[in-house]
Amino acid sequence: MAKIGQVTSVLIIVFILLSLPFLLALVLPNEVASTPFSIYNEDWNGLSELKKMFEDYGAQIKTIIGSTNALNRLNETLYNTDPNGSTLIIIGPTLHYDPSESIAILLFIMRGGRVLIADDFGTGNDILSFFSMILGAMSQIPMEGFGSVDMFGFQSSQLLGESTNGSQQTTPSNTTFINPIVGIAFNGSLLMDTTQNVGSPAYPVFKPIASQATGTNITVVAPWVQDYVKGINNGIVGNFATALTMKVKYPENTCWTNPQPPCELIYHTIWVPMGGFPAYLENLYLPPTGQTLDISVNVRLEIGVLYSSRESWLEANITQAKRDLNSVGPNTGEWAYPQTGFPVFVSLPLGDAGALMLAADPSIFINLYLNPSQYDAANAFGNYDNRQFAQNVIEQLMKGRPNQLVIFDESHLAHSPLSPILPISIYLRFLDLMTMFPLFAPILPLAAFGLARKYVPKKTTSKPLLVKKVQQYYGKSFFATKMAWFLQYQHYKRGLELLYRRLRRSLIRRYDPNAEWDFEIFAEYLTKEFPNLDYKMLIEGFNEIETVLLSNNELTEEEFLKHYLFIKTISDVIS
Repeated sequence: MAKIGQVTSVLIIVFILLSLPFLLALVLPNEVASTPFSIYNEDWNGLSELKKMFEDYGAQIKTIIGSTNALNRLNETLYNTDPNGSTLIIIGPTLHYDPSESIAILLFIMRGGRVLIADDFGTGNDILSFFSMILGAMSQIPMEGFGSVDMFGFQSSQLLGESTNGSQQTTPSNTTFINPIVGIAFNGSLLMDTTQNVGSPAYPVFKPIASQATGTNITVVAPWVQDYVKGINNGIVGNFATALTMKVKYPENTCWTNPQPPCELIYHTIWVPMGGFPAYLENLYLPPTGQTLDISVNVRLEIGVLYSSRESWLEANITQAKRDLNSVGPNTGEWAYPQTGFPVFVSLPLGDAGALMLAADPSIFINLYLNPSQYDAANAFGNYDNRQFAQNVIEQLMKGRPNQLVIFDESHLAHSPLSPILPISIYLRFLDLMTMFPLFAPILPLAAFGLARKYVPKKTTSKPLLVKKVQQYYGKSFFATKMAWFLQYQHYKRGLELLYRRLRRSLIRRYDPNAEWDFEIFAEYLTKEFPNLDYKMLIEGFNEIETVLLSNNELTEEEFLKHYLFIKTISDVIS
């Protein structure tokens, strides 16, 4: 039986791997459309309804099933044709994002892309960690003249609102603003709500916060929040959500009691529920030397869109909560009963640099809540506003970009091991990493060249003299026929093995028919009988041949000729 060559084996394995997804799709078609949070899943936990809503707004839908490094190429093409960029949707990711993928998403935002990340238990933090690094760097840079700069779509005069005496509060143009937010993250704990829920604390209902004023404390809802909560009456249903948190740099300001130099701000950082910005306005301003700021109100700008109730808490023991919801409650060390509730949706408009929307509950957008009449026989969710909220979000993502490309990330979902998307996703993830991430792409041509040298058959020219001499010496026997075949098809290693076995049999019959082959012993026999043969030369020649035959490397024609001449020399002597 003929052996399968190394190149043929590689090609067979590649063919099996490439055809596996298609075979699985034919044998197990249901596995394609059963992944939670997939736009191909039309069951209650899929996103097919959200996909249809985007299409109704004119969006062109594409998916990523390999790696988000593909954005480096996609966004380059899109930016050349549409300077406004496109939109990336990441909902319910399970697989972690490697650093190259996270950087690709950050570059996508910086090029004008809009991104929605809906995550509940922390996978999205792989991306936010790089965003937080930028925020941390910005917190080290004082920004002069914040009173005349529109940073987040509002002026500082809007921030301060009315003073207690009815006049508009403003800050001097030469004040220094200190960015307090140095990090953003999904908390990862389980959000429980004993007041606003649907049948269980693990199924909370989220609502927008209202503007309010108490004494000298004023809560101002950010202007863009209204774009997301218009038409919402009964709230938005979620399940097994978490909360959005931020790491804030709080100053212990000694300048207010002693404004004369030296005047120093001392900071410490803590994690707090995200949404209120800034915490206390006057503590974020450093007055010019020798001056004081007369700010008589504390203003809290709420940038969060959706909040839980004040009776909510973040449960750390998720396993116990899933086992028995009635056995858990707010404990020491857990955040509980916040002043305004925990934020679960935040929008960060970044101007020309795109936008970032964060949702701490991907279930907000599933089919069950967007179209309850089709999936919920009891119509328990028909009175809630998930569809209206999803429509508001889509409007903001599509705003000013009709017919834009909307890309859903399917590569980081919890695909079944039998899903045909899984093997092709692994393959494309490696391919995207090697070809589309700027640091790795230059390596690919070198790697391809190395593989080609190893596996691609070498183009050689046959040497008639070599074939002629072998056939002349061994005649026209079956042995000679096999040798001719090996040489014709360039199986030089097989030909060398055939010649070496013939020489070994000849030497064993000549010197000791009952002995096992040991080239060192037979080299001694040869040098004793034929003193013109060099013992060292014999040992080196035998050792090289046996090393070649034991290795996995192919033999070139030049190497074969060298070993053949060594064997022929011995054969000529003993004949």
